[in-house]
Amino acid sequence: MGAGVRQCDVVAAIYSAQIRGTEEFGGDYPSIAPMLPAGEMAGAPHLTWSDERYPENIVVAIEIAGCYRRYHSPLARTVCIGSPNPKVADVAKIAVEGLEAALSTVKPGIYLEEMELAFRNVLKKNGLEKESRIGYSMGLNYPPDWGEHTASIRAGDKTILQPNMTFHCIPGMFSPTEASAVSVLYALILEVFIFKSLKLKDMPKIALSTGTVTATVFILVAAGQAFSWIVSFAGIPQMMASGLIGPETSKYAVFAIISISLFVACMFVDSIPVILILTPIFYPIAMKVGIDPVHLGILVTLQAAIGAITPPFGCNIFTASAIFDKPFFTVIKGLTPYIIMFTFTTIVLIYFPQLALFLKDLAFPPTM
Repeated sequence: MGAGVRQCDVVAAIYSAQIRGTEEFGGDYPSIAPMLPAGEMAGAPHLTWSDERYPENIVVAIEIAGCYRRYHSPLARTVCIGSPNPKVADVAKIAVEGLEAALSTVKPGIYLEEMELAFRNVLKKNGLEKESRIGYSMGLNYPPDWGEHTASIRAGDKTILQPNMTFHCIPGMFSPTEASAVSVLYALILEVFIFKSLKLKDMPKIALSTGTVTATVFILVAAGQAFSWIVSFAGIPQMMASGLIGPETSKYAVFAIISISLFVACMFVDSIPVILILTPIFYPIAMKVGIDPVHLGILVTLQAAIGAITPPFGCNIFTASAIFDKPFFTVIKGLTPYIIMFTFTTIVLIYFPQLALFLKDLAFPPTM
């Protein structure tokens, strides 16, 4: 791997080594193809390769695995071709420090979330944050994935670490702010120089309009966060759940309560804090009555979407009004068909769950 080398040639060498194996043990095909996102795409997971040549001074995120008799041993590494950006080098040192802190906690009997907490504390003291998990369980597997889908090193995972468990650690970091900036610059170049739909003199007006919309959205989010804290501190969601849901409640009654609660809450509060507060309350109840977690997640997202476009205080109404420069009541008049459509979709998905789950079941067939 180096400047001027084609990505596909690097992958060919990887495949050759994977299949050839060693003198003692021959290799097997891994469940996932080599992943090598580079440059501004290095923060996007699961990208493979092209026939483009690597330039100088670029970061490549590599994730590959060795495979023997279907047992996998993955490996994740970050490679800098040329001189790395000083910020990349600094973040790499912090990630290594965090990984060492996580590994220092390893012993039988701890929760996996304790490993993640040690990693997160190192990041926190350096002003960084990683929302995704830092590892997951490994074992025997076939395409399309090499993970076991049983345990993850993430906040809230109460899996107890036991001898002979195997995990793939992925402490990699990327900055969504920098990724967003690259995307904006790319779009600006296209619109100004390629499509010529924008002129440089329009930039101040566009910046002002963007600032107005962003301010509107953040005011709503801030108000929602404050209201969410009050509701959570008062214990209202817990009281609501214990009062409405009994031990003999049916699956459909649970769906109805969850749907109505999220729908009403998202009419008044931004959907993100509502989901963060209500989902941990309703999740164990949904599992108790046999609701699939994916099915629950789809319906939670759908109810949040309906609530966010429902008058009088749906957050997306104000956002649409600001973006399209239309009066509040003009936006409301066009919402009725969408609310009806989403509501009908909710009812159909509740009574016919396979419409929501068939893709999941196709990719990960249920075990007998």
